[in-house]
Amino acid sequence: MNKELETKLKTIADHYGLEIQSIKLAEEAAEFCASLIKVVGFDRLSFDEFIKDGKNEGYFDRLSDEAREKMVEELVDVIVVAEQVKYLLEKEPEFKTIERLMTEKVNRQLKRIEKEKNYEH
Repeated sequence: MNKELETKLKTIADHYGLEIQSIKLAEEAAEFCASLIKVVGFDRLSFDEFIKDGKNEGYFDRLSDEAREKMVEELVDVIVVAEQVKYLLEKEPEFKTIERLMTEKVNRQLKRIEKEKNYEH
């Protein structure tokens, strides 16, 4: 992340504080989830079985593309606010616990991936 963006994010975070930005993060995450569901739904509707005599061909593809663009915007919102919350949490004594938990979760997922790779029927 460039220094200018980092400074701006910190300014916003310091202005609103941890409680407000945590609530904002939940809101943005919910909006991202909703947009993801739309993408999946439109992708499923774009299958041939929903095309009626060629009249609506491409219709759901267009809606899916629009939903995908919206999903990316929502993801950016999540990342922007998550970066602010992370910055604010770094000031808190609990942050070391958060880092430890993140490390544990990442390591656990990497072990799962190894099991998936080595799975045989």
